[in-house]
Amino acid sequence: MFNYEHFGRRIAELRKERNWRIQDLSCQSGVSITIISQLENNQNKNITMRTIYKLAKAFDISVQDLIIECEEG
Repeated sequence: MFNYEHFGRRIAELRKERNWRIQDLSCQSGVSITIISQLENNQNKNITMRTIYKLAKAFDISVQDLIIECEEG
């Protein structure tokens, strides 16, 4: 099962490691500021694989590395 709260924290953590604002991540990824903010605040549970891919690409990591800690099992 995918843990959306962990995913949001992971996005925020990676963004802050790079000293990016949400606006910076949005520009790098093509994902809207609203979606990023909702993800980081655990307010969006309808994330698509396309969005995950865009975020991983912006962070220059694999999709697997982005979501690995977000899977409960």
